[in-house]
This record gives sequence, C-alpha cells and structure tokens, in this order.
Amino acid sequence: MIVAALASLLLVLRLAVRGVLPVWAVAVLAPGALLAAAFLFFRGRPRYDLGVIALGTCLALPLLGAFSLIDPWEAHYAEVAREMIERRDFISPWWAQEGWFMTKPVLTMWLEAIAMLLLGVRTGPEGALAGGANPEWAVRLPAFAIALVGVYLLYDGVARTCGRRAGFLGALALWTMPGFALLAHQATTDMPLIGAVAASLGLLLRAIDTPDHVQARGYGLAAWVALLTGPQLVVVGLTRHLVEGSPHACTLPGQRPCAEIAVAHPGLSPWLQVAIVLPLVVGLLVRIATETRLARLFALGAWTAASFAAMAKGPAGLAIPAAGVVLFLVSRRSPRALLRLEAPVGLLLAVVMLGPWYLALWARHGRGFLDELVMTHMIGRTLGHLHDVNEGEDVGLMYFVRQLGYATFPWSGLLAAAALSPPRSDDGSRRTGARTLLFGAALFAFTLVSAMRTKFHHYVLPAVPPFAMLLGIWLDERLSEAEKPGRRRLLASAALALGAACVAGLVTRDLGADPSHLVKLFTYRYDRVWPSTRAFAPVLVAFGVFATLASLALAIRTWRRYAVVALGALAVGCMAVLLDGYLVRCAPDGGQRHIMDAYYRARRDTPTPLVAYELNWKGENFYTGNRLAIFLSGGSPMRTWLDAKQRAGEHTFFFVTERSRIRGLHAELGPTRAFEELTDASACAEFVLVRAEL
Repeated sequence: MIVAALASLLLVLRLAVRGVLPVWAVAVLAPGALLAAAFLFFRGRPRYDLGVIALGTCLALPLLGAFSLIDPWEAHYAEVAREMIERRDFISPWWAQEGWFMTKPVLTMWLEAIAMLLLGVRTGPEGALAGGANPEWAVRLPAFAIALVGVYLLYDGVARTCGRRAGFLGALALWTMPGFALLAHQATTDMPLIGAVAASLGLLLRAIDTPDHVQARGYGLAAWVALLTGPQLVVVGLTRHLVEGSPHACTLPGQRPCAEIAVAHPGLSPWLQVAIVLPLVVGLLVRIATETRLARLFALGAWTAASFAAMAKGPAGLAIPAAGVVLFLVSRRSPRALLRLEAPVGLLLAVVMLGPWYLALWARHGRGFLDELVMTHMIGRTLGHLHDVNEGEDVGLMYFVRQLGYATFPWSGLLAAAALSPPRSDDGSRRTGARTLLFGAALFAFTLVSAMRTKFHHYVLPAVPPFAMLLGIWLDERLSEAEKPGRRRLLASAALALGAACVAGLVTRDLGADPSHLVKLFTYRYDRVWPSTRAFAPVLVAFGVFATLASLALAIRTWRRYAVVALGALAVGCMAVLLDGYLVRCAPDGGQRHIMDAYYRARRDTPTPLVAYELNWKGENFYTGNRLAIFLSGGSPMRTWLDAKQRAGEHTFFFVTERSRIRGLHAELGPTRAFEELTDASACAEFVLVRAEL
C-alpha cells in the first residue's frame, strides 16, 4: 500500500511536469498521495510523528512547482543539471556559455538531474516548456524531500531526548520560519546542506541518548551508504571522454564550440580511480553492516548525513555537526562519549562519499579544478570578498542578527529569549546534553558566517534548525512549569517576555517597511526591486503584532498554553500566506518563466532563436534548452550576425534582456520597422521580451 501511494505521487508529479493537471489538482492530489503513504508508514506510532510529516507536506508541497524558477541561483543549478543529461556527463558540470561549472560541489545538480529524468522533463532544445510543461516541479522536488526528511530526523532526536512535545514544537517552529520553509521551495545548494545537517544533528541526539546495550543490525545503514557511493563509482568508471560545449548550441553566437579535449592526468584512468576507492568502500560497508550497537549506528548515520551535506556545499556540512559534538564532549568531560560517536569512522565515511567525484575531477581537470572550487569558492569566500553585493551596508555583527530575525519570523522574539535563557536547574542529563549539542551547532554556524568576509543573507540559514529546536525545548519547559514561580523567577519571565516582544516588534517594523527582506534571504543582488512583495506589508505587520502580543502573554503562567497554541496557529497561517501567496506572486519579479511563455506564444514556430542581450542569469538558458544566441555585449558581433540573418530573409527577432537595458538595445539595432515590448513590468519587473522588425 505504501508503494502504491508513492507510485501515485510519482504519477501526479509526472503529470504536473507535463502540464496535464491544473495547479489546483496537483495541490490536492500530490499532498494527498504523500499523506496516505505517511499514514500507512506511521500507523501505530505516536501521533506527533505523523503530525511533523503532515505539517511539512501540507505547507510546502501544494504549490512547490507552480511558479517560475527565481534567477539566478535556481536557474543556474537547474541549467547545469539539464546539461548533465544532454551532455551525458555527470562528472564535469557544464554551465551553458560559461564553460565548466566549478563553484559548488556536485550533489545538488545530481539530485535535480535525477528528478528531471524520473519525472520526464524534456531537457532538449526548446523542450522544457513544450505543451505548457512545468519543469519546476522536478527541479524543486529534491529540496522539498530533503527538508521533509531532515526535519523529521531532527524532531525524532529531540523527541527522544527532551520529549515528543518539545520535538513537535521545534518542528512546528522550523516549518513556519521563512528561512527554512521558503528555502524548501528553492532549487539551490542550501537546502541539501541545511536539511542534511538537521538530519545529522537529530541522529547525533539519538546516538548520545541510546544505551550501549541496545542491539541492532547495520544492514540498512550499509545499504544507504552503498546507494550514495555505488552510483558514483559506476558513473566514474563509465565516463570516458571529456567534451566541452553545449549540445545543440555549439554553432550559435556566444556559445562555446563542442570539442573533445585531453584530460589532465590520462594515466589515472576511470577504472583505476574506481580501483583506488573501491577497497575503502567495501571495507566501510563491512564495518557498518557488522556493527550491532544501535548507538554506534546512529552516530554513523549522523556522519553519513553530514557527508551528504558536504557533498552539497562543502566542509560546513561536516563542521557544523562536529562543532555541536565538540561542545557536548567538553560539557561531559569524558572520552567515552567520543568513542561512541564514531568520529574516526565518520571521517572515513566523508572520504568515501566525497572522494570519487573529487578524484575524478582532479584526474580530468587537474589543479585548475582545485584552484577554482576549493581555493576560490570555499577558502576564498572566507578570507576575501567574492561576488559581494552589500555595498553601503553595515556588515558587522548585527548584519546576520538582522537576517536571523527575518529568517525566524514570527518566532524571532521568542527565539532570542530561548537562546539567552539558561537551562533550568532541574534539567536531566539527556535534556542538557541535547541543548548543549544544538547550541554548539547553532553558535558555530552563526560565528562562522559572521567571520567570513563574503556575506550573503542565506549564509546564516544553517543556524535556523538547531535554534528552532532550542526554541521548542524552551517552550516545552515553559508549559511544564506547574508551580507558581517565586518573585525572582516571575521578574525574569517578565523581562524575557518584554525583550521577546521588543525583538518581535523590531522585526515586524522592518518587514512592514520592506517586505522584500524575506525573498532576499535566498536571492542575489540586494538592490533588486520586488514590487509584488509590497502588497504583503499589511499582512506581515498584522502577523507581527499578534506575535508580539503572544510573546507578552507567555509571561503569565495561566495564559501560556493558549499563547503557544495561538502563536503556532498564527505561524502556520503566516507561512501558508508566504508560500502560497508571497512567493508565488514575487517569483515573476525575478524569474523568466513568464518571459519565455510569452516568447513561445509570440514567435509562432519561427526558426530564429531567442537572443539574450547583455544578459547572464541562466533562466534564459534553462527554459529554452540553451537554444539561444548570446551577446554579453553588443557591438560588431551582434550586428554582423543580424545582418547575416537579414540576408537570409529573416527580419523578425526576439530579444530578452534586463528592463534597464531596453534603450541600449534599441540604440544598437538602429532604425527599425517595429520595436515592441511584449511583456510589461507587471509580467516581470526584472526582465523584458522585445520583438524587433529590422
């Protein structure tokens, strides 16, 4: 029955991708199928378990693929994944006209490519939107799935150590924080990092909570590790030739020519690479499969999840859980805890999971790959400014404090109170250990990004899951206070409630003045205009005012239960508005789906490809299958190509560009018989489609 429910979900999503089902039908059928599978799987288990899955499903799945990819990050990861399929090369990522893509590890692109193949996305030239298709469902599905699993595993760890109510309150807070829920609707490298780190923390909590005498078999975990490493070895072994260029676009202006090139280290053949890594993989699988202590298996599962996170975005995926472990070990002052957390085997796991792709890239591209990915985009972002877009902003300590406030709205005030509250004196060791590990992970994540020279708003988001769970534990403690507090405790509670209300009020003020703070949590270039977000200012202010009042109500013991229920309901409502209203409405402001739909309607099968004029956002590449003439600058090359087309009898051309470049385009074309903007600012604030008759 579970398999049948999941098969139904797959069918619904395939029909959604092909544009067969209307949006409302997918919004009902897809969550319904997933909830049916979850109900069957969690039957007989505590109701909170199903509640966590149901909450994430009902909030995040209904309109997951119902709106445009938001340029540039969603579009450029999707384009790299599409090129993997078309080029039949899953080792060396290619980035349309820009060449090799070496700014991020490969995991996100692999997942998106697998989802495209599974759900039937047409990845060829001009195929992505054919017949009203919606490829966004496939591109975003991995982020949603990782978020759902990550929240559940983190909830499970907190539930086992601090109680199911504490875990559920933390999961409720996390799923209703914009810095997590909105990111679950974004096909970027961030959710694979954050969701996997959340899963790792949850499994570490299970590891420190499970007694040594509890037995289990490691076959299941070994199977997962084999699933994450085996396909890599197969792909490495079967990929023979190194070819640059984008198929079907090699002869178009601005595109790289297609040609086979020499590998950097031909002596390190693909099968030799497999032979180097395979013994480590087999040895590790045997070690995991023969492990019988459940606590050790949870620890190994945690390092598997952390390595998965590192495959998505680099060393932070390992460092954040490790920082939580370090603080936990310091608090315990016992080396025994280090042994049960399996840190040495965890390091080997990371080598085995990360090694095949890194080794293959080094064999193919040599030192240039390491210089670009590791030295420039990992170490370089920490030590210097890279692609920085914060001109004129204060990038001191308060920079990420503000972003954390926006990312955790409407819980911002209570989160500050929870983070600053000392543990209760009657805490048991399990609860104290959980708080210590979560606080260590959150503090390290925040400190790391604050110390980095390159600063983007989304860098702080890995701190959101552990902070949300700390909030859940804190709320559970407040609800558990049965006795009337003394005068000192009463004053402390009042002070915390007042401080929480002040923080909530400040965040509400900022969001009311500029609602685009939320979409800027995961987008590029913070001077961009998001006019569709302005309509949501009154709604955000209303939610913020009620959150402020609920924060104050928590100071009164007899009101706390009602205040928590009211705040939870308020947060769910707020997130429903943000996911199904705010995000859907503002996506066209910074995405190109509407532009491309207008192009295919207007051209009427004219063979002349779309022209990208002084544009490099990658939505134009993905939505056209890179069937695109590209002129990153105007001048003689564009004029020469247009003249050649005119001599061949073609006089109608379509251009996509940024709205601010329309005058420059018109001037470059010179006298025209017609120059018409086919899309106005209401269709897309950032981009415009132009039809020119020459």
